[in-house]
Amino acid sequence: TQSRSSAASDVYKRQGLTLVNGYSKEDGGAIRGSGAGSLKLADTNIKDSVSGGDGGGIGMVDSGDVELERSTLSGCRAEGVGGGISIRQGGALALGSSTIVDCTAGADGGGIAMAESGALSLTYSAVSNSTAANTGGGARFDSSASIATLVQSNMSGNRAASASAFYY
Repeated sequence: TQSRSSAASDVYKRQGLTLVNGYSKEDGGAIRGSGAGSLKLADTNIKDSVSGGDGGGIGMVDSGDVELERSTLSGCRAEGVGGGISIRQGGALALGSSTIVDCTAGADGGGIAMAESGALSLTYSAVSNSTAANTGGGARFDSSASIATLVQSNMSGNRAASASAFYY
């Protein structure tokens, strides 16, 4: 697990990472971010990571933006929300040509969970075959002041007790 605290202007960029079997008792099974910085990943695979809190693959705790390009999160699991990715308190998420697949959340947002967060943008991306115990098998977007944009993206095969594809 990699943890990073950052100032508002910090940008943490990586390309070509493969992270497998990450584990955290808290948030962020593979990557945990805190602070108002940005995380930008390209050509990255995060697989089979587990969080005892939120964000099985990536957990952004105190805002911070996440941008994924040509990347895959698969088989990640969170005991809380966001089996693949969890972002809360002001952060935004942008996926471009990326996939979140076979992720599981013990509460909400099997693939993606965003609470009190900024914009969600999926472009040429897929969230599929993910499961949440409560709402939003594919994604749970819980912020009345923000915008969710999906452009030529696919949410399929997701499961939840309520709103299996997308809960907004």
